[in-house]
Amino acid sequence: FPSHDKEPGSHVDIQLYTGKTFDTVTQVEALMNYGEALTEDYQRWTIAAAILEAAERFTSQENEPALQEFQLVVGGMKALAENRYEPLLILDAFLLRSFAIAGYAPSMTICSRCEKPGPHRYFSLVGGGSVCADCRPAACATPAPETLELMGALLSSDWDLASYRDWE
Repeated sequence: FPSHDKEPGSHVDIQLYTGKTFDTVTQVEALMNYGEALTEDYQRWTIAAAILEAAERFTSQENEPALQEFQLVVGGMKALAENRYEPLLILDAFLLRSFAIAGYAPSMTICSRCEKPGPHRYFSLVGGGSVCADCRPAACATPAPETLELMGALLSSDWDLASYRDWE
């Protein structure tokens, strides 16, 4: 998993001996060093740092879905290192999926309050995502339909749709 000193973004397999007070590292095997490929491109490097920072915030010892978050980090690092997709889309997808793993996935296709089928014009962070005109709270955004479509594609790993269009 990420190392914060010399090789951020390295994927390693570590064996530990669990002691009474401290764990002791008994073996380390480097599986992939994504940092080498990422240091060549400042944007991808900073996005990798943002992914690692967010992953640290999303996980804790009490957090059961830590394995899912770990797999998401490895997938994000691999996609960045291989320059597979637009780097900012990789970050957005990572953040949306991290929210989903933590139980905060925004509703993209149905009203998050009354479950009326959508798509809907309004989006409320506090309200849990897309909301219909009847459930729309005062403090909500009216994003372009393409924005909600992109968010849905990134959340569901539809890279064909997310990469196909020019979203800007």
